[in-house]
Amino acid sequence: MKFLILSTIICGCFVTESFTQVIVDDYNNPIPYVDIILSQESNLYWQTNVEGKISSAVIDSMQVNDSIYLNHIAFNNIKLSKNELILLDTIILTTTNYQIKGVEISDKLPKYQEINSCFRHQVFQNNTPIYYSDGKAQYITKSNKIDYQILRPQYRAFQHFRIDEFIDDYNTSVPIHKAYTPILEKQYLPFELLKKYNLIFDYLDSNLIQIKTSNQLNVGKIKKYNNIIEFEFNNHFELKKRKALKTEVETNHFFIYMVFKNKDNNKLEELISNFDNLIYFKSIYGQKFKHNKNKNAKQMKSIEEIFVENVHFTDSFDNAYSKKRGMPLNSSYSDKFWKHCACDFYYHLDNSFLKKLKML
Repeated sequence: MKFLILSTIICGCFVTESFTQVIVDDYNNPIPYVDIILSQESNLYWQTNVEGKISSAVIDSMQVNDSIYLNHIAFNNIKLSKNELILLDTIILTTTNYQIKGVEISDKLPKYQEINSCFRHQVFQNNTPIYYSDGKAQYITKSNKIDYQILRPQYRAFQHFRIDEFIDDYNTSVPIHKAYTPILEKQYLPFELLKKYNLIFDYLDSNLIQIKTSNQLNVGKIKKYNNIIEFEFNNHFELKKRKALKTEVETNHFFIYMVFKNKDNNKLEELISNFDNLIYFKSIYGQKFKHNKNKNAKQMKSIEEIFVENVHFTDSFDNAYSKKRGMPLNSSYSDKFWKHCACDFYYHLDNSFLKKLKML
């Protein structure tokens, strides 16, 4: 096997001729949904699939002088040139050791839990970005419940400058996803999924749980590191087709990924049973739309991210909080915003991404 072990902190992409698929691994398991960024565009270009594979089509599309950056929250990121990439069949990522900030929780909790965070939401049609939003978000709920409301102190939203072409091309009144603010829901938590889908948690060792269906299909894992717990779940239970307004809608992608703080004196079940210890959330949701009048289906992909700054508890409640997720029309964004995001897991999305989306 030809493989490469790198631990520099950067990110990556691909080129021409026909090459076999490359697998991104962590020594033991493939790593799904690693962001792949093409160096010449500084733009999210692709992701590894659920099996951790970089598509050969992506490699074929690279120019001779291109490089790719591979970017993943729990691993040190790497950069590879096309010449390096075509010699490999496996790329090994090494885990990142974060100095995670603590959360102080007293014996008697105040009435509300409040999460301060930064968020990002991206929507693609056939791999072209058409909507984007980001900003600061505060989430609040009663301490004994998971039913969050949102407050956005700072935010912005963009849409592709030729958005009408993307919408008109559907020939259907089925709405396509628009920019919105991600929200945390109880249904995403590991043990809620366990109950809902009758899953099996296979404890392989003290640091690794394999998540399986009743017929032994692997659908995810929970892995403990020194100071973080990584959870990933490929929700194939929601992959289905339906017919609406002369349009066939197929949900073909639903991936949930979260990172929690690991505390040695707490049981794993306690650490991931709520969002008290959350430091990063990501969901990837994909659908195909095929109208009766169209020959080709349109692939939509929505990527939500929440980067947690801190979690604290309070007895006060601001009436400005709301359950509405849609982005306001007017932006309150300031240029210094992302420079001051106090998130351990935040990684920078280059501004050229937005230039590709909208002429700024």
